[in-house]
Amino acid sequence: MQLDDTNVTLIQRRQAQRRLRLGLVLLVVTTGVLILTVLFIGSARRVENLRDSLLVSTTERTEVELARFFEPVRAGLGAARRWAEQGLLDPADADGLTARFQPMLESWPQVTSMMVADPNGAEFMLLRLGDAWTTRVVAADSGGRDSAWRRWANGATPETWSEDIDYDPRARPWYLGASGLTTNDDVHWTEPYTFFTTNDPGLTAATRSGPLSDEATRLLAFDVLLTSISAFTVGLDVTPNGFVVVLTDDDRVLGLPRDERFRSGEARTAAVLSPAQELGLPVLARGLEEWHRLGGEPTSAMPFDVGGEAHWAGMQPVDVSGRRLAWIGVFVPEADFLGGVRTEHVLVLAILAVALMLGIVLATIHSRKVREEVKQAVARARRLGQYTLVRKLGAGGMGTVYLARHSMLRRPTAVKLISTDDPAAVGRFEREVQATASLAHPHTIAIYDYGRTPDGTFYYAMEYLAGVDLAQLVRRDGPMPAGRLIAVLVQVCESLAEAHDRGLIHRDIKPANVMLCRYGGTPDFAKVLDFGLVKESVVAEGGNDGDLGLTRTTEIKGTPYYLSPEAIEAPLSVDARSDIYSLGASAYFLVTGEPVFEGKSAMLLLSRHVSEPPVPPSQRGENPVPADLERVILDCLAKSPDDRPQTVRALRSRLLACAAAGSWTEDDADGWWRREESEHTGAEAGVEAGAPIDSGDPAATLTVDLGSRAAGSDAGLRPRS
Repeated sequence: MQLDDTNVTLIQRRQAQRRLRLGLVLLVVTTGVLILTVLFIGSARRVENLRDSLLVSTTERTEVELARFFEPVRAGLGAARRWAEQGLLDPADADGLTARFQPMLESWPQVTSMMVADPNGAEFMLLRLGDAWTTRVVAADSGGRDSAWRRWANGATPETWSEDIDYDPRARPWYLGASGLTTNDDVHWTEPYTFFTTNDPGLTAATRSGPLSDEATRLLAFDVLLTSISAFTVGLDVTPNGFVVVLTDDDRVLGLPRDERFRSGEARTAAVLSPAQELGLPVLARGLEEWHRLGGEPTSAMPFDVGGEAHWAGMQPVDVSGRRLAWIGVFVPEADFLGGVRTEHVLVLAILAVALMLGIVLATIHSRKVREEVKQAVARARRLGQYTLVRKLGAGGMGTVYLARHSMLRRPTAVKLISTDDPAAVGRFEREVQATASLAHPHTIAIYDYGRTPDGTFYYAMEYLAGVDLAQLVRRDGPMPAGRLIAVLVQVCESLAEAHDRGLIHRDIKPANVMLCRYGGTPDFAKVLDFGLVKESVVAEGGNDGDLGLTRTTEIKGTPYYLSPEAIEAPLSVDARSDIYSLGASAYFLVTGEPVFEGKSAMLLLSRHVSEPPVPPSQRGENPVPADLERVILDCLAKSPDDRPQTVRALRSRLLACAAAGSWTEDDADGWWRREESEHTGAEAGVEAGAPIDSGDPAATLTVDLGSRAAGSDAGLRPRS
């Protein structure tokens, strides 16, 4: 009986041990299953979030590039329409129209030709083919049978001839489209087609200046090349195997996908407007097939399979002038999202047995940290009307600039908050924003909007530029070669020419206020910043300042390194030639890496601008300076405004006449930007990015009180805060 009791006790103990081990195993398995379930669900959600974020951000980036491509064309048509309303566009005046529109076409690589026509059948055409230019004038009511042609290139003697052709501009699609516009300020975009004159793929944007019943009405058009869109999309790195396309409603390709076959310009020209299904890309063909099966509606994440592999696509429309002009398609294989997630699964399975509790604790801590970061990010977000501030780009004495996003347009924007409590100064800012917003030149930064925050702070929104300003460029890379300098200065002159024609003087031209960027696919595209928004107009006490209606003041503001002598001695008399002096001082710095004059104090620096002749740039620094370019720079730095080039157009002509003009080619610029982008992948430079102005630096922007100077005191010279 004792043996039986002992056996029963052992059996009971063994059963208890088995139950304990089984319980532990079940606990480990259950815990492991729960962790793996949470892991797989979390991973799936991370993949989903990454997928959605990538598709949306890539679409937005492409939308921004397309806006930069099409908006200058709309602005150019608006400017041409205003000229027509002023009676300045006569289709028979070939010389006058060439002089007016050739600089515009030279600034826009995506525009190959323009046309002006009237209701009687007269037409003028200006066409660019490489370095050659051609004009054609069709006589009114000739039905195209009487046309005069003229061709020239690089200053050569023009070739002229007459030709009888069976042609009536009033029957062309762009003319008919502009004729049917409901309002004169609308723009009609044709369907994409191949230009008859150049065999390039493109489309035509057209508008008109008045009713067709009025003989003074003009119909205006620009022929827009589409290959620049493909230059952007082919180079867009979405994921290792993903790509972007831009398509018409009938699936013809406007922006080609990333593929080695489309790296050359000739290959892109041949392939643009081809049916997407004929490009030999199974992913693109299958994705479009599935999209059309589902109805061809906008979608942010559409799944489909190709050869048993999962892919995702997003399709969003591009609207221009109220009509859908194209579709943006983003195609990405799911495998591009899963590499890191699969590695994570293997790692977790390997350490699960020894780190269950640690994983749970770390997951809890991480989850709380992520939630806290999200809360902090939401708390930091600020809204200004329709704009959401994303991050700070830079700050200066008169304000702070933020990267922002419009709630509906979805384009990146730079928003500047003006940091002054002076109502008169804010009023001047507001009026100058209105005046600057009227400037339409592509080399002038565009102003979108302005307003006030709930606490009364004045702000304005402008286009966001990713690039580098000239001051940063010289500090980093050293002096600029003569050819590149001339190419940049010519663009700045074109921007200033429009402003000076409108009576606006920049007053703070300096390297930091000129930015280089890729714009519409064009490298080394210059943009002039801070156009009259920070520096006050300086005139005699009392009265109004021209059309701006600004209050007159006895103060002058400027940057001592670049101030003209008259802006220092007699600021009441400054005119457009003061900008030419500042542009010459900027050119001096860009070609030598050193300012024209230096001084331990701002007062000494200003006095040297007034009284000392500059040392020739060729004697400063190690960069060779051609004699003809040096002569132009020194003429701009003449003490008397009468001894300088009298207009920026005259200065532009002298720059283009220099031997080094044209030596910096578009291929040189493209190569520089490719190296720049490869060395600074992921970095962004924004408008006015940089540290706040140091008030102890004589190069900082200063405010000079003329009343104090007249009294013989240095107290009137003070850094701007």
